[in-house]
Amino acid sequence: MEKFQIKTVENAAEYAEASQLIAEAFTYGNRTSYLQAIQYEQRRPQQPGFRYQDHYVLCVDGRVVSNVYISSHKLRYGGVTLKMAGVGAVCTQVRYQGKGYNAALLRACMEAIGQRDVDLVMLNGIADYYHRFGFTPAIADYSIEISAKQAAALTSVYKTRLAQAEDLPQMQALYERYWLAQRPALFRTEAQWHWRWLDNPPSFGQIVVDANDTVRGYIGGRGATASITEVVADDVAAAQTILAEAGQRYLAEGASTIRWCMPPDDAFIDRARQLVD
Repeated sequence: MEKFQIKTVENAAEYAEASQLIAEAFTYGNRTSYLQAIQYEQRRPQQPGFRYQDHYVLCVDGRVVSNVYISSHKLRYGGVTLKMAGVGAVCTQVRYQGKGYNAALLRACMEAIGQRDVDLVMLNGIADYYHRFGFTPAIADYSIEISAKQAAALTSVYKTRLAQAEDLPQMQALYERYWLAQRPALFRTEAQWHWRWLDNPPSFGQIVVDANDTVRGYIGGRGATASITEVVADDVAAAQTILAEAGQRYLAEGASTIRWCMPPDDAFIDRARQLVD
């Protein structure tokens, strides 16, 4: 192992170098995705609560070769609110992988987290690796699968459009009703809602509104057919509208199955079962 330095990002120039590493690591050679990732990272310093020093990097010969990001959250778990640290953007340049740099950086980050006032630490990572740093599986991966052809045969009941600032309180109320009240979920402030849907909107995002322009649901994800998609419907008509448009969208992309990450007790599933298999 070459001589290395572990430090926190201190300025915009160091963050730009770390951002390039993150974009390269998680877009797997897809040029369009890479450019989108770079644009996101360029906007990220405007995110509520952003701090350069929450990015930890490992440098070899003054170059960033490994990165870890530690975020701060409040997690609602039943009637309890927990202080949570999230670990993300864990990556190392390909030419430096297998040399123990990532492990060294993660251990340093776990020591830093130990100095924070948090109740738990969570991450979404590959199996059979993070246990060596004290992590254990806590939440299962679930997904709902629906025939795109069946969904496309449905008729939209409501209208869909892009979210506007005046829609955010209604969207937040739906999130709190169907996420915070039903399962472990992260609190989102008004500023975070504004960031997620207006300042840095999802790659694909729409809200569902009725004849009175009342928000009845929304869908937002990392892409038009991405499995990482947040779907909320306040009634069956909203679910039907979301599915009808998703079916058309997926078929247009050559995908035969709609697949969204979603726990089996989600209210959307009960409504979808009334419409499709």
